[in-house]
Amino acid sequence: MIQVESLSVGYGARQVLHDISFSAAQGELLAVLGPNGVGKTTLFRCMLGLKAPTGGRVLLGGDDVRQLSARELADRAAYIPQSHYPAFHYTVYDMVLMGTAHGLSPFVSPGRAQQKQAEQALARLDITALADRYYTQLSGGQQQLVLIARALAQQARILFMDEPASGLDFGNRIKLMRQVRRLTGEGYTVVLSSHDPQTALTYADRVLALHSGGVLACGTAREVITEATMGALYGVPFELLDGRVIVPKGAE
Repeated sequence: MIQVESLSVGYGARQVLHDISFSAAQGELLAVLGPNGVGKTTLFRCMLGLKAPTGGRVLLGGDDVRQLSARELADRAAYIPQSHYPAFHYTVYDMVLMGTAHGLSPFVSPGRAQQKQAEQALARLDITALADRYYTQLSGGQQQLVLIARALAQQARILFMDEPASGLDFGNRIKLMRQVRRLTGEGYTVVLSSHDPQTALTYADRVLALHSGGVLACGTAREVITEATMGALYGVPFELLDGRVIVPKGAE
């Protein structure tokens, strides 16, 4: 469903990413790992058609993302940012309803069909009870679920998630990732960036590790998240206990 082929991109004379290639199939959760400044956000911008590469291409459903109109792109892919505070005081229902706007003409208000899409998205994530609450008054975990619901209301089958668990407490992180796994079980393709290799090891099908602007490793979570790869990626030594738990070496 997603193919990135020999992608290179830069800003002016500065090359940020070079020769990046990977794919993500339908129903797969791909986690993108890497230290700060490695180019994860730039990669997402390219996959969303917001940044033109200097080489290579991104294919969504077999079509070059640069050849898709804004509406065609919105039909295929949705972007879920970290929790944020909108300029206006929207209810949860209104936030989710916004996800249907791409299918409407500029001066047409959402009708019953769009309202049903929003209601179904809220129900799918079990947050219908929050519909009349104000988004800005929710916890970080609840806000992230609302943003996912907005993407589901968009009815795209590819979800790009930018560090969705950032700032969430341990319990909300688990609840969120369980919801993400449930979506992949329903056939959604999810690509998420993360600073937490433990989350990737626990929940991801495949992992892309970026380092120095290139691909350090790409494969199944067990193949990529090793003591050697994590040490090279983050510059500190790690131990992998029982193949499932990552701890820094020397931790007491």
